[in-house]
Amino acid sequence: MIKFSAPEDRVIRSVTGRVTEKVTDKVTDTLDETSLKILNLLAVDPAYTTTFLAENLSLSRKTVSLRLKMLKENGLIKRIGSDRKGYWKLLK
Repeated sequence: MIKFSAPEDRVIRSVTGRVTEKVTDKVTDTLDETSLKILNLLAVDPAYTTTFLAENLSLSRKTVSLRLKMLKENGLIKRIGSDRKGYWKLLK
């Protein structure tokens, strides 16, 4: 067993207060150029596949997939239907 000793002024014995302040400032993420290009292509044809988007934008499929995931999490797009026969719906 290893014993650890710390200076008394560094030891916290108990926490009596709780953090009650709420964050009121909203974090606003701005979209980068790549995400905007993806949104523009999906506005032209919502049925575009990840592979088609990757080839058109000269990106990897993984990069496009991550961008689409981020856009979904931010509430900008939604997948309607299956991965194979579905399409992307632009929400904002």
